[in-house]
Amino acid sequence: MEFKKVALEILDKLEILPKIVGVFAAILAICAVLMPSFLWKPFEAMVASVYGVSGYVYYEVGVNRKITSDGNFYLLKVTKTGYYDEITVGDKLRVAGDVNFRSGPGREFSRSFVLFNGDCVVVTSTPKKEVKVEKAKSGGWLNVATSPCGLF
Repeated sequence: MEFKKVALEILDKLEILPKIVGVFAAILAICAVLMPSFLWKPFEAMVASVYGVSGYVYYEVGVNRKITSDGNFYLLKVTKTGYYDEITVGDKLRVAGDVNFRSGPGREFSRSFVLFNGDCVVVTSTPKKEVKVEKAKSGGWLNVATSPCGLF
């Protein structure tokens, strides 16, 4: 009888954990909607770098934000040109074809895996590896982490 009473007390105390998680998720959702992007985007980049896979991808853009055969990314941010120097920490990119996810900023680094059409990544550090492009307008290597494409 005593064991049953103790077990019920423990179960009652454990019920609070899902409630705490639910409140925390609701707070994050409200912050995502209400917080200015200059505050939310670095936080999202930090979360992606902790819970996602970190590495490097090559980003390239042509005239009028057109995707190139080497770049294969849409920058999910409104900018005038979509050039490499307009990318900041926390910006999301969506894959528009297959993209090599690499261990370092260059083709000489090993390919970790392939990102497929529709996958997303978040820029986790300030872009510093701009590349002189021949056919495109701008391009370079980005330090990114995998991330869901939706709200979080």
